Amino acid sequence: MKDTTPTDVTSSENSDDQSTSVSATKVCEAITNQPDAWIQKDNQLIATHPVGDATAKEIRRAFENQQFPDRTPLSNYEAFFDRQTVKDAFSNYLANPDEWNVRDTQNIDPWATIYRAYEDTDTSTRTARQKAVYQLKEELHIESLERADEIVRYNDKKGIYENDAERIVKERLEVNLREHNTPGEATHILHKLNSQPSIKEDAFAPEGTVCIENGVLDVSEPSDPMLEPHSPDVRFRERLSVKYDADADAPRFRQYINDRVADGDL
Repeated sequence: MKDTTPTDVTSSENSDDQSTSVSATKVCEAITNQPDAWIQKDNQLIATHPVGDATAKEIRRAFENQQFPDRTPLSNYEAFFDRQTVKDAFSNYLANPDEWNVRDTQNIDPWATIYRAYEDTDTSTRTARQKAVYQLKEELHIESLERADEIVRYNDKKGIYENDAERIVKERLEVNLREHNTPGEATHILHKLNSQPSIKEDAFAPEGTVCIENGVLDVSEPSDPMLEPHSPDVRFRERLSVKYDADADAPRFRQYINDRVADGDL
């Protein structure tokens, strides 16, 4: 393993001329802790984030220069990563920096990156298409259903999967790919989305849970129901138009029971 003595990402852009700094090791640790937030391998994108006192913009500049301010190359930190997928992506970036984009988190537009891939004559259409497929899967949480030639997408406002995925995909492609969104290209992208590993119907509505307006109600323990936020990982196709309130009372229902059930039977 090469020497990984901490170096500093520094900046003197502050008006008081006081530098902010963070060790390069800390940056690598941040990537290791949240690799998916930093590295989008399919889109060949590195998204920099603030670490310590260093801003995302300052760290982006270090990556673009492929060296930290003391001229220690980023390659010194290639062996730092334990997770193989992160190490592979980092190595690929170092070997092919012109094929990757580095953006700080305040200035990331993944569709702009994808559009540039379609524009770039050195990038194959197949590669650009795969980037679009990956982005659509990420932002729409698209699933392919096993029982039918159909894709569904997650509606985060309702907390359920709906069968309007094809329409939404076509709208996103029209807005973001513009002249590259030909009928043939849209068909190819929809085909790839529908060709991903499918899920069965029993993957929806997990036993003991109910999707309602203000979340997912876990009633596996009826005496102690738990309300959790909606999530694309807890799949539903339908939602009840009610809200759960643990502190709510039901005076009319209680009166109804009192009127019809003897005190000794309660």
